[in-house]
Amino acid sequence: MKNLLILICLFMIPAALFAWEKTYGGVLIDRGYSIRQLQDGNIVISGYTSTYGAGGGDVYLLKIDTNGNKLLEKTFGGGSYDLGASIQILPNNSGFVIGGTTSSFGNGAEDFLLLKTDNSFNTVFQKAFGGRSGEWCNSVSLVNDGGFILAGETISFGAGGRDIYVVRTDAQGNIIWAKTFGRTNDEYGRWAIQTDEGGFIIAGSTNSYGNGKHDCLLIKTDENGNIQWENVYGGFEHDVAISIHSLSDGYIICGEASNLGAGEGEMYLFKINKQGTLIFEKVFGGNSVDWGREAIQTNDGGFIACGATYSYGSGNQDMFIVKTDSNGNLQWQSVAGGENDDVAYSVIQTEDQHYAFIGYTESYGSGYADVYLYKTEKETGFSAQKIIPKKESASIATYPNPFRSNVNINYSIKEDGQIKLQIFDISGKLMKTLVDEKKQKGNYSLIWQANTDKKINGGVFFIKLSSNDRILATRKILQIE
Repeated sequence: MKNLLILICLFMIPAALFAWEKTYGGVLIDRGYSIRQLQDGNIVISGYTSTYGAGGGDVYLLKIDTNGNKLLEKTFGGGSYDLGASIQILPNNSGFVIGGTTSSFGNGAEDFLLLKTDNSFNTVFQKAFGGRSGEWCNSVSLVNDGGFILAGETISFGAGGRDIYVVRTDAQGNIIWAKTFGRTNDEYGRWAIQTDEGGFIIAGSTNSYGNGKHDCLLIKTDENGNIQWENVYGGFEHDVAISIHSLSDGYIICGEASNLGAGEGEMYLFKINKQGTLIFEKVFGGNSVDWGREAIQTNDGGFIACGATYSYGSGNQDMFIVKTDSNGNLQWQSVAGGENDDVAYSVIQTEDQHYAFIGYTESYGSGYADVYLYKTEKETGFSAQKIIPKKESASIATYPNPFRSNVNINYSIKEDGQIKLQIFDISGKLMKTLVDEKKQKGNYSLIWQANTDKKINGGVFFIKLSSNDRILATRKILQIE
């Protein structure tokens, strides 16, 4: 087992704020995507595992106590790929609902997965929604009548490219309605919640219209999914809304922005009123790539947000935590992680007034990636801290990871040079040279179509970015057959 060591920059936040961290998983890839707390203080987590289960990757569910000790662990899925992106606790602590994606069941390559369990993670029902091509579910939320609302993307239905796909069900998981939202290019659905008046608000992004290449998109609908208003937010580059939560006077949204701050990407936090008017927008990060995933309101009326940073910390990317006041002004920020990738996807404020974050770590644990639970000490009003940026000359980001056929590779270089971007197998053998040319400093992206290379048959690979034969950055990826 790797040495378990938290490397936290002492200039960012006093050590007293740190409480403990835990990892869960086995020898392969295990990730946590969503965290929620029960009334008894225990915590539930949904995610993904390729270590356990039926094969190909499975929904991974965990229940742990207030000290991080594992109480219950279960997997769901078939012989192909299944993932639990979002978990919610049912009323009266009567069980759980999980939203995710399945390749084992349904009509197409991937479909929305809706899974309901009892308190012991025993299946009550399991449903799949989608067409013949592909659907990916990113969130599930509760509806006041006992039903559920799921949000994600589709390429089976809609106007063109990818479209936002929202499915509304009753309490038994039967579809009441399913809607697509989008135009000629791509739209991505990340989160949907019910509004006070019974309709819904959907958070995502669009590159069909707006201010830039990709903009945050919020869509307000009535109870039947009919659009009442839709607004875009962001700047002139790439901006994405990932999560949305209801407030007494509006909504708080967290995601990422590309040109609103000093770096190549920033954690993006903005608040709107009930009519969609912007109240404030803030960005957090350094001179490299930083991004946000979820923000919630804290008991003091401020906000806590989480994501990942390439600008600060010890490794390739580190868990990024930002605490603000009620107006989005920074109070403190922190990182957690080691030498490799460490990412936070979801956050809660626990009953004992601590913060708990779930994601994954490639720095610690038993395998290639493990579920990573990081819990802070009780907040005591720390002021904003000065942080020390990494001195990096390049970075690599990939999506999705793990992947099946294609993987998107985004890379950034700080200096002009003869750039090579190459794929190596786990033994160090060169498998593919994707880039070998002179390039100016800047941001670049490409898609590696691994399924077109006959010698690529799944497994762990390394992406190496070099300039004039000097290694700038590396990134591990996993192809699932």
